[in-house]
Amino acid sequence: MTANRLSLLALLLCLYAQPLFAQAPADSAAFAQGRLRIWCETTRFVYEDNQADSLLPSLNCQSWEGLRASMTRTDGSLGVLRLLNGVDKPAIYQGYATTEARLQKLVSEITNRLRQSPVRRNSPARLQGVDSLQQQLLLLVRQTDPEPAPSGSADPLAGSRPEEEESNEALYPPVAGASQADTGSGPLPWNEILQWLLLLVLTGFGIWRVREYEERHSRMKREFRTLEKQVNEFMIANLQAPAPPSAKKALSELEVRKVVKEELKQSKPEPAARLANTPKPSQQPGQQQQQPPVQTSPTLPPPPEQPAVQAQPAPPSAAAERSAGTEDTAGLYYDKMPFRGGFHQHELSRERQRDSLYTIRLGGAPQGEADYWVTEDPEIQRYAMQNGMSFFEEGCDFSGMEENPSRVVNEQKGRLRKEGSVWKIIQKARVRFE
Repeated sequence: MTANRLSLLALLLCLYAQPLFAQAPADSAAFAQGRLRIWCETTRFVYEDNQADSLLPSLNCQSWEGLRASMTRTDGSLGVLRLLNGVDKPAIYQGYATTEARLQKLVSEITNRLRQSPVRRNSPARLQGVDSLQQQLLLLVRQTDPEPAPSGSADPLAGSRPEEEESNEALYPPVAGASQADTGSGPLPWNEILQWLLLLVLTGFGIWRVREYEERHSRMKREFRTLEKQVNEFMIANLQAPAPPSAKKALSELEVRKVVKEELKQSKPEPAARLANTPKPSQQPGQQQQQPPVQTSPTLPPPPEQPAVQAQPAPPSAAAERSAGTEDTAGLYYDKMPFRGGFHQHELSRERQRDSLYTIRLGGAPQGEADYWVTEDPEIQRYAMQNGMSFFEEGCDFSGMEENPSRVVNEQKGRLRKEGSVWKIIQKARVRFE
């Protein structure tokens, strides 16, 4: 988590390095020179406008250090330094790339701030003086050399006051830094150096994180393979083949003997009765047992012959009725409705369904032809009529339909002819609604 926070902080510093470390907008020697002239003329105008001509000899336009020292001495009464600090900020130069555009923006800000003074707003003469100052400053901007001025050239606004020849770098390092950057002989600005350093740090940090993730992935992959191998070995070691079905336990010798004895006991016949075992008394010769005489019944005359009764035909049995009913329904099939002018063979059903509106008899007509009609079932007819005329339009011929019909009456059967697996309608069934 600490590494992620550091990387986020470095990224934010890299993004905001430009505004954080932005120097004064003077990015060239020409801009610094023009800026110095503009503020020098503005200070002279403020002195003259406030009738402080006695301060003009003490004005030093040779360098920024001298100019700021002059402003400091008069800031309590005239507020020139406050004007500079309030107007000349880096924010006003954002979006302006050229030196002339930046100087014109500075002139516009200075004159607008001078016009907003309550004392000048009530005095048209003083406002006219501000307009004259603006024209003079714009003329100075147009006369500003875009290239750095030679080191030996004299400042036209310096007059005859050769005071303080010190460099501007002591108080305003951006001016010197910008001049060195334009000439290509100085080091890079601090913001660019910081950006490059942050870029290098982020690049190194990213490479280090990528390598760390790769090593972690490789380590986890090795651990996973090791764990998988251990699991496979454990399963192979603990896996046992299913035991074969146990054979019937062999009987011991004692058990075999018991079984044999039981079988023998069951196979022995039961002992005979005691009477069969006792000896029978022997009969003496010459003695015969006398049997009683048998009485015979008298012979009866034969019955008179009766005239034969003519056999009458017996009524048909229930089996015959069932066979006749089976013959009547042997060739009947059912279907919901025709499709494209016929009934398909594979859609015919031998069982009547709730929506089996049409009954088809196969075999009751010449070979290849069949008859069909509307199924004479009130529930099926009522179901079809509740769903509109779609059931009757393609398979029936009728003149009209009453408002609330209750049943359908078949007037003439329709005719079908088989073409492939389809029974085509050659004559629609004639029906009427009641």
